[in-house]
Amino acid sequence: MYGLYRRQQKNRGLEFSIVKVSHLFGKYKGWIPWLLTEIYKDVSEPLKWHLPIGELVEEYEPGCSLLINLKPNAQDLHMYEVIHAWGHSSQNWTPVLLGLCPLQTNLKPAQRDASNFRCKRSTELCFSPSYLNGTLKQGKLDGTWSPPRPSSTNSVLIWPETFEFFATEAKKYFDQVPYSSSHL
Repeated sequence: MYGLYRRQQKNRGLEFSIVKVSHLFGKYKGWIPWLLTEIYKDVSEPLKWHLPIGELVEEYEPGCSLLINLKPNAQDLHMYEVIHAWGHSSQNWTPVLLGLCPLQTNLKPAQRDASNFRCKRSTELCFSPSYLNGTLKQGKLDGTWSPPRPSSTNSVLIWPETFEFFATEAKKYFDQVPYSSSHL
């Protein structure tokens, strides 16, 4: 589940309160497709792109962040802030690499509430690959911009050119931000 959350600095961390359920993908409701058409006007595939999602959400919705609950059925909270999205739109498909910032909630199951919680923001970034059925043609969205339905073959195929782009972009991030291997 993705949500647009109001973010407030508190004494010992951040407090997030849901504003509305939101979508990252999808031609008509998704943040990524919408931002691409705002930024990459009159551009067609093949296109390697980067969206600084955290900054762009702040620009369009001041004081807000886009969060994902990666394990909505788990007993504890697994919330991540969407910071970056990189993609390579080509041949009607777009492999996507999300840069996510873990939010350290440390909440007991009885206190678990994804709609309003306090946490500390990690300084690390983790990555989540996906792919979408869609591309850009003359700055217009083509396809559904949705991931395929769940199946036994949903692994993300990343061809060498796309992998090299993702690796280069990730390295740029790590060159700017100190990296810690505490999650390994």
